[in-house]
Amino acid sequence: MPKEWKEEGFIDPVCRLIKNLYGHPRAGNGWERHYEEFIRRHGFELVPEWPSVYFNEQIGSALVEYVDDFLAAGPEGPTRALFDVLKGEI
Repeated sequence: MPKEWKEEGFIDPVCRLIKNLYGHPRAGNGWERHYEEFIRRHGFELVPEWPSVYFNEQIGSALVEYVDDFLAAGPEGPTRALFDVLKGEI
């Protein structure tokens, strides 16, 4: 707690959070919404019953999104090209 708060007599202050806390169970929700639009725009569809797992039938690549990390599996050429696009747009 900041020294000024102690001087003012605050005992157990509560503050509105502007950003998610790292490690909080819902910390990744904001990123997930942001990336989902981007992922879908590039031809990926959500795999039913598997949250954060996407598949692009056209290039044959699977993509897993976890908070701010991506993992992809598929043919090397199209999958590398996908990551080049990701790097350029995110």
